[in-house]
Amino acid sequence: MRRPTSGPQTGSITKFSSRPKPADHNAARVRDNQRRHRARVKAYIAELEARLGETKEQLDAAQTKIERLTAEVQALREGCDEDAAQEQQDTAAQSLAVPASDSLGECGGGEMQPASPGESTVACTDAFKAIHQQNLSGLEMADIRSWLEPGFRKGVRQGCGCRVETQLLFALLDHVSSSERG
Repeated sequence: MRRPTSGPQTGSITKFSSRPKPADHNAARVRDNQRRHRARVKAYIAELEARLGETKEQLDAAQTKIERLTAEVQALREGCDEDAAQEQQDTAAQSLAVPASDSLGECGGGEMQPASPGESTVACTDAFKAIHQQNLSGLEMADIRSWLEPGFRKGVRQGCGCRVETQLLFALLDHVSSSERG
């Protein structure tokens, strides 16, 4: 049987409710949506503030570390103080079981030249440690001193101990290690 295509359809369900909505229904829905939106924004702002607080703490810690490291680098660039130089010489002498005067830290006294600009130098105590580790052939301290003496330089600051030219040190280490093989 065929249904009529025009005319009222009785007994059928329409797509939209036939009941009229109250007049304030739309306003209530809008207010509810606004309330939920404000709650979401408030929660998001609280999350951002928490993240900002954590980031500020990390930044403060990083800045403190940078300041500490900058001060350390500056101190190293300026040289060492007398206590650190003496401690370094004593440590080198104790670890090598030799008297402190046998370390290169005493460098032969007399007037030494300051290092030229751009000249690479190493603290004598560090040079002595390297030489002691590589001197398996038993080169005498007097020979080591005479080899390095032209390269002795004044310390960076008063009381920092002397320094030695890096090129001479490397040449000596090369000599010691090559005579050890030959």
